[in-house]
Amino acid sequence: MFLLYKKKRFVRKVRYNVRKVRYNVRKVRYNVRKVRL
Repeated sequence: MFLLYKKKRFVRKVRYNVRKVRYNVRKVRYNVRKVRL
């Protein structure tokens, strides 16, 4: 039971980090495009 709880928390954390990384990647690409222009 406790292990399952820890796993759920871990999964939630990973998803949150993935979302943050995608957001940052999008921002960086946008900035790179600006610089090229």
